[in-house]
Amino acid sequence: MRTTKLVTDLVSESARTYLLSDSEPQTENRIAQYGPPPAGEPDSSRIASRDFEGRIDLRRLELSSKARAALADGRASLERKEAEAAIAEFERAVAAAPGTLEPLLLLAQAHKLVGEPAAAEQALRAALEVDRTFATTHLQLATLLFERGDGQAAKESLAQALAYHPDFKPGLALASRIRQREGLVEPQRVKPYRIFLEVDELGVVRAGTGTTSGARMYAGCRAIMRYELELRAALFDQPEDAPYFLSAAEEMFCVESAIGAYVAERAISREARRELPQDETAEGLTALAHTEGLLGYIMFEILGNQRPEVARKAPGFVHRAMVAYVKRHILGYEPSSEYERNFVEWFGPGDSEKSTALLSSAPVVQ
Repeated sequence: MRTTKLVTDLVSESARTYLLSDSEPQTENRIAQYGPPPAGEPDSSRIASRDFEGRIDLRRLELSSKARAALADGRASLERKEAEAAIAEFERAVAAAPGTLEPLLLLAQAHKLVGEPAAAEQALRAALEVDRTFATTHLQLATLLFERGDGQAAKESLAQALAYHPDFKPGLALASRIRQREGLVEPQRVKPYRIFLEVDELGVVRAGTGTTSGARMYAGCRAIMRYELELRAALFDQPEDAPYFLSAAEEMFCVESAIGAYVAERAISREARRELPQDETAEGLTALAHTEGLLGYIMFEILGNQRPEVARKAPGFVHRAMVAYVKRHILGYEPSSEYERNFVEWFGPGDSEKSTALLSSAPVVQ
């Protein structure tokens, strides 16, 4: 509620002019807000690495000429149905380019084609040792495990794939196959608010969205987050001249303001004995806030969906929130505590306490 009041005051008292208007979801100018649409497949040449402070960055690794030649020969052998020769070439590429993903992934595919699933799995596990944030590796492993009949392990790997690349069409298709095999009903996902946001030639900040109080509050919040530099400086402890950047904290702030507006409107309507307002998105968000927190939702459905590289670089506690969200709302089952322990080695033990605090109280996110 404090968040809602702050956004309302800023919109009304700002020296800038903000204009909120009705618009249909299809008018959303997503590229203007979030940047170019994400690639359908992750880039295997970008490898995740950690710095001394534990932050993840993506660095590009180019294959050596020897490795590229071996990969080309391996692909040619596959086209000629010479699988054994292809495997030999891909193994040479792996040796020539240690610490890269593409040779290992192609080696796994070749082993699978010749009916050697154990060798294919070994190659995929080796690829995970190179980079655990690469969604394609997790998806290939999930597919292998699913075809082998190991449904639970397949779901664990698939949850990783989708948490690292939320709008991963092949991964979502496999999720649908798994649900069908297990007779699970497709989970109902909360649809994010869709907004139109621009500054016109007169300097007026225009935000278009639906007619509900939650939608309008979210749109207004996104607008002031984008253009009120003093606010961002105060909230995120950054210089006022820092370049604008998208963040989960920004989305959290705006989603919370939408929930507050919805709750306030219902309280006022109830007191005045008027018909209660209806807003499916706000109702869904409120339920998530009460049960599991909003972090996983925001990263999967909004920020990570638009910018999967942000999902790949997310801290461990954020990634775990996304995995838990995928399991509940995409795959339809509850995450296990055993799974949480499995990833301490990669994310570091220091993240577990922070994860617990953030998952139980989403507004704490920094």
